[in-house]
Amino acid sequence: YAFTGGGGASVPVLSPGAPCSAHVPTSATDAAGWTDAAFDDSGWLTGNTGVGYERSSGYESLIGLDVESAMYNVNQSIYIRVPFVIADPLQIQSLSLGMKYDDGFVAYINGVQVAASGSAPANPQWNSGSGNHSDSQAVVFQDFNLDANISALQAGTNILAIHGMNYGIKSLDLLFVPK
Repeated sequence: YAFTGGGGASVPVLSPGAPCSAHVPTSATDAAGWTDAAFDDSGWLTGNTGVGYERSSGYESLIGLDVESAMYNVNQSIYIRVPFVIADPLQIQSLSLGMKYDDGFVAYINGVQVAASGSAPANPQWNSGSGNHSDSQAVVFQDFNLDANISALQAGTNILAIHGMNYGIKSLDLLFVPK
């Protein structure tokens, strides 16, 4: 997750391994307001990004919050919230999101949808799954241009909310690493 401010300098404001919270939804009521900056996620799991799990091999070194016990064979969706601070959003000239992901996602900043993987459904629900994203592609950052959504930023703490989706409830792995 990088911003380009005055002077053309690229400034990362969210690095891999950033503090985050995550929740595996159990019903549609879990979806109410979770992408908004003011949402209370104090009861959620906490750790660092990459949020995911690995039942075989490949993602172990990327996982900062292991959600296997909460998610495997329970739900193919997970909600992730990553706070980041912007001192002056008026200084932001360009905005991008880099994602390592398995299998699909929709991303929001302060409740505004800003990006989605091609395999994510157009209108994801609390239990939505995604098309498959290969393991070899999942470990490489894919960049998403967010310039059209700079206005979603606010001075102070912002929330990058990620609706992560897996390819089935019994998928062997899952990974979400934003920057």
